Amino acid sequence: MSKIVTKLNASASVPPYEDLREVKSFVAGGAIDAGACVMWDIGGAGGSVGVVVEAQFSADHRTAIGIALADAAAGEPVQVVVGGFYGPVLSDAGVGQGDLLKPSIAQAGLVGTYGEADTARPFAVALEAEAGGEIAFVYIFPGL
Repeated sequence: MSKIVTKLNASASVPPYEDLREVKSFVAGGAIDAGACVMWDIGGAGGSVGVVVEAQFSADHRTAIGIALADAAAGEPVQVVVGGFYGPVLSDAGVGQGDLLKPSIAQAGLVGTYGEADTARPFAVALEAEAGGEIAFVYIFPGL
């Protein structure tokens, strides 16, 4: 099996992390804050494909699809990072560097630490520890 190794040195040019992410546009099913975790609106008033909401983990909102790039009002387009690097991300307290992330069960729009007993699937990893309710950088697993 071959390995591809990228070596970076002082003369290497590193692209900004904005170039290392995938962004998709959706319709906001409600008010969404920049940096918030968003999910499909499968049980709410929107009810149509492509509608996303800033929601707390529940039976109707189990899987995060990404993190909102900017604020959006209901019915407006919202850009969502669905893969790659992004920050800052709104989070529960106590998230550590390297923790897997899932939608928060405490508050809408936040991410929390994934545990083995959780029914929500992890969608990202914290690249830095939470500080003041935000994680500076995360990596969102591509897959949407």
